[in-house]
Amino acid sequence: MKRKASLVKRIEIRSYTIFGAQLQPIASQDRIRHHILGGIKIIKLGAGKFRDAGLKEGFVITHLNYKAVRTVEEVVKIIKEGRAATLVEGFYTDGTKGYLAIAP
Repeated sequence: MKRKASLVKRIEIRSYTIFGAQLQPIASQDRIRHHILGGIKIIKLGAGKFRDAGLKEGFVITHLNYKAVRTVEEVVKIIKEGRAATLVEGFYTDGTKGYLAIAP
């Protein structure tokens, strides 16, 4: 009996911590389920501006300052370039939407 070799693609998932939140791109199955092209999920939340603003773990950031975000690098860039409050738009995986501003 011959065995077929299978190729497993290894995907490195990068995360980044800013404002006390560990961020990671949303999984492809979640993008499909929620009918979105991209988003960044808060996977761990510690003390910082995101928690102070009322966000919780599991929140998916879809837009910052009205710009769609698909990578953690885009989130970091928009936040670091901001001189005023950062407007955050997104949702929780239960469908609850969230809109808030984070002070600089």
